[in-house]
Amino acid sequence: MQSDVDSLCTWCEKWKLQLNPSKCKTLSITANTKHQFHQHLMYSIDGTSLSFTSTQRDLGVLVRSDLSWKDHINKICLKAYRSLNMIRRSLPSDAPSQLKKHLYTSLVKSHITYCSQLWRPRLIKDILSVERVQRKATKYILNNYSLDYKTRLERIHLLPLMYWLEMQDIMFLVKCLQDPNDTINIRSHISFSSTTTRAGSDNKLKYKYQRTSAGRHFYFNRVARLWNKFPATCLDLSKSFCAIKKMSVTFYGNISRSNLILKIHALSTFNVPVTNVMYKDHLDSNLSVIFYNYLLNTAAPFLVAV
Repeated sequence: MQSDVDSLCTWCEKWKLQLNPSKCKTLSITANTKHQFHQHLMYSIDGTSLSFTSTQRDLGVLVRSDLSWKDHINKICLKAYRSLNMIRRSLPSDAPSQLKKHLYTSLVKSHITYCSQLWRPRLIKDILSVERVQRKATKYILNNYSLDYKTRLERIHLLPLMYWLEMQDIMFLVKCLQDPNDTINIRSHISFSSTTTRAGSDNKLKYKYQRTSAGRHFYFNRVARLWNKFPATCLDLSKSFCAIKKMSVTFYGNISRSNLILKIHALSTFNVPVTNVMYKDHLDSNLSVIFYNYLLNTAAPFLVAV
């Protein structure tokens, strides 16, 4: 590793670029929580030792040594609340709803959706933290604090944030497949299935079994499950990107309108205790969809300040 750092320093010196060692950190990423920091491995730049850190910001994303995204989620929620409060101070509550919606999507929602393919939350507590931002924003947009969340979303034509983040996962893959570039070779990380079953295998992605939760929720693993559950007509790569995105929005809109009215008894149909679901998959399965929508309709008023 030190030889790689020295090579980087040599390259920077050749091209007259100066590195600032005080702004460089050493981050050890490992699944072994007992030995997260290998302090005996010291790296240096031009003779200056680099300090160790457990969290480092990289292109606006907070990366932790254990690859937990709770710090980043807390950070973007805080930024989103600040932006939302700035809008509320700048515009009166009786301003046009369409204007407030445009400001929300451009100044607030952009903080939440930035680079979501990397950090999309998988724990219920993180999902609720992110969704809580939009719950608060929809009340301000409509200037109505008595309507339930589902009705507010329908009136201003917004999707639940977790549906939107899932669609971001799909659209990023579609964009990479339709317009490949030298930055990332997406086909080296995914592969389409060639097996044939009665259910059909056209346009299906291969899914590799992962033992850990972090592995199952890694982008290229979770997007395979999402892709395979999408209707084939929505993911026709021969169509334009805008057409696919429009069909995806319609698809998620139909899911939102139909699933958000499910009652609590749907949860008992699958015999899943609530306490065990709190740390299971959020979506990517019908069961998780039902539980998430149950939270939006029934549990959320008690779990979240509405």
